[in-house]
Amino acid sequence: MMVGLSWTVGLLTLTIGHLSLISIFVAPILIGLADDQAISFLSRYEEERDLGRSFSQAIHRTFTQAAPGLIAAACTNALAFYAMMLADFRGVQELGFIVGNGMWLSLLVTLTFLPAMLTSLRA
Repeated sequence: MMVGLSWTVGLLTLTIGHLSLISIFVAPILIGLADDQAISFLSRYEEERDLGRSFSQAIHRTFTQAAPGLIAAACTNALAFYAMMLADFRGVQELGFIVGNGMWLSLLVTLTFLPAMLTSLRA
């Protein structure tokens, strides 16, 4: 989750370059929404491991069964925040852009960084 938040702040720095009073709320929003992706992925992985599957089988089944739902959730969340970009107020527009892209970055972290971490931590 912290990696996704860091990537989002990096994107914010590259694209917008500043935080407004409203766009400061990016961190709490992403922590509240994006951590669900990682929790769902890890819960599914642990369920597969508890069923006695090997690491590679568990990761494969986690991707095939959990990833489509995670992608759909990230799409709907990102689109909801992108809709905020239609507002007239610049702070709300920036918030929608940052959080919408942050949802995609958090999904990317969940589907790439998290499995890599699991691979390096398995014993």
